[in-house]
Amino acid sequence: MLVVFLLTSLGGHLREVIPSIPVILGTQTQMDYITNYGSKRHRFFHYPAHNYMNNKLPANSNILLWSNDGYYLDRDY
Repeated sequence: MLVVFLLTSLGGHLREVIPSIPVILGTQTQMDYITNYGSKRHRFFHYPAHNYMNNKLPANSNILLWSNDGYYLDRDY
């Protein structure tokens, strides 16, 4: 019974780790990973917009967010 529990637990962990292996190996960028996998798994749909704001807005820009999910913003919000 313990062996079955350990194998199913290991399978669940591998399911979470396997999608990040291309990022670790350098064959996929962090932006691609967050945009494709992270938005589905973590319900983080704003990363492309945050990336656009980081790259296109002036450095002294202030951004108004409706929610507190500005973790990936390099600007004041």
